[in-house]
Amino acid sequence: MDTLIIATNFSDSCTNAAKYGVALCGQLGIKEILLFNSYELPITSEVSIADSSHITMLRDRSLEKLGDLQKQLMPLLAADININIIASDISILKSLELFREKSRNGIVITGASRKGRIEKLIMGSTTSSLVRNSPLPLLIIPQDSHFVPINKAVYAVNFKKITTHTPIQTIKAIVRQLNAQILVLNVGHNEGDHLKPDLTKDIYELNNFMENEKPQYYYTENKNIADGILSFSDEQEADLLITVPKDYALFESIFHKSISKVLANKTHLPLLILKENAG
Repeated sequence: MDTLIIATNFSDSCTNAAKYGVALCGQLGIKEILLFNSYELPITSEVSIADSSHITMLRDRSLEKLGDLQKQLMPLLAADININIIASDISILKSLELFREKSRNGIVITGASRKGRIEKLIMGSTTSSLVRNSPLPLLIIPQDSHFVPINKAVYAVNFKKITTHTPIQTIKAIVRQLNAQILVLNVGHNEGDHLKPDLTKDIYELNNFMENEKPQYYYTENKNIADGILSFSDEQEADLLITVPKDYALFESIFHKSISKVLANKTHLPLLILKENAG
């Protein structure tokens, strides 16, 4: 990775994610940061959309807030990292597609907040859309997470669902740049199977892909997959969870429970979401 795209709506959670991202730059070998805000114009059936002065006001406000955030982050940056600001009047997903065309070595980071009197997580529509459709690796930072070096990452996967579209090369590249230990957690076993990794074709094939990263293999016995993943991550004191979600309801369950743990235990679990390879 050489470019970090910080997607912000200027909320506290996004500002926290921006600071986390800046701190992570050294581990990822980031050379450039793009502070990005989409002030996408509302769609209307009226003949006249918004007058030019209103459009200019939206853009100027976005640029002003981006500039303020840039000033906050500058003292935290290494001298050799460039930080630039981009205010866009098109959707965040369309913007990320354009970024991907220019730089396939980018990663997006954003924050997710919590709301409500009972402090349950509310997945915003933008975050949910990013999770499902981001063309670049997406790192989501819970609002109360604070940066610690990523030394241990959990890759949660169902071995039976690994295909040629699984982005193993991307996972390898990120883990290698982080110089982190990777723990591969099988979430698709049948209770009582207790199969040794070297006896299963699925793990054997995965190990061939990741041999140089020296992964360690585990399985969860918890019938609730989300609980099993997070309990395992807590036990192993992991710093990052990596997923390639095919079941987005499961992802949102994991994320919800992760935030609940933040609220209850002051722990944190940043989530790296990867898309399957096209094919």
